Amino acid sequence: MPSAKYTVVYEAAGVRHKLLKLILADDGSYFATCPYHVSDRVSLSRLVINYADVKRRAGEPPLELAVLDDDQRRLKLSHHPDGFVQFSGYGIRSGKKADGSPKGLGIYSFPLTRPTAGPTFGLSVLNPAAFKQAGPPRRNDVVFREQDMFMSVDDTGLIVEAYYFSPEWRRFVYNRDGGMKLLLRHPSGALLDLRVCRSARDDWGTGFMGLDLFPAPIKFGSAASGFVLSSPTQLREYENGELEGEALYASYPPWTDDIRGTPMSLAFRPREDPPYRKGELGPTEDEITMAVREAMARRAQARLGGTSDGEDGTAS
Repeated sequence: MPSAKYTVVYEAAGVRHKLLKLILADDGSYFATCPYHVSDRVSLSRLVINYADVKRRAGEPPLELAVLDDDQRRLKLSHHPDGFVQFSGYGIRSGKKADGSPKGLGIYSFPLTRPTAGPTFGLSVLNPAAFKQAGPPRRNDVVFREQDMFMSVDDTGLIVEAYYFSPEWRRFVYNRDGGMKLLLRHPSGALLDLRVCRSARDDWGTGFMGLDLFPAPIKFGSAASGFVLSSPTQLREYENGELEGEALYASYPPWTDDIRGTPMSLAFRPREDPPYRKGELGPTEDEITMAVREAMARRAQARLGGTSDGEDGTAS
């Protein structure tokens, strides 16, 4: 099927390194791959994280594979419209069984028709200089520059976050500095200036993605460099209220308990896309806007009931 390919590039002191390849298919699916690290090995794993105690982890023994820099055989993290998420590539069992369950390393996460409010996948990088250098600039390079960031002495690596949006979010896309951007409110209240990546279709008929990159303190045990590519999450809630998330990981070196930090399987509630439909107020995570919507609903109910909520005793 037709697809659009993007390469996430990090530029520091005039040297460019390739971190991630992102592929968007015209059915809305996306594929992410990280074949650029100097190591020729990668470990695949499926981990369950308990959100009440993130140190409680469970999973299967990791599967170690060779990294192949080849579009037909390379390792890919894929996410399909029905929510099916898997690793595929040379030497990996992939696809679904007759009952719809994954044949290999796969889970079911959110359907792409109803995206999560947070990142859909992430890439953590230790020492970007250990990744292959990029050639001359190309049209579909998504470039982040060190000079545009503010790093602390503890920032040893980078994190790439990828957000998925339904087609209706084109309303908020704009052009600046020769590329498409979208402003998204972070839970802190700050605005993220996301780089927009579209599918090969020109009609905005399928979803698109927004990318962010920022410095962070990254440590993979005693390794001098490495990466972790993490999938979206399949959530389970138990009667005692505990929440667990199951996610897929591709990493070098292999994932171990001495890797600092929490895996990037963030549990955000789904957005009720699109933000504007048929003149209705769109949902939002903003509590103030929710309060306004509730007030409008009460006013509408008062009108239907023939009562007044105006201070002067007349219907408003």
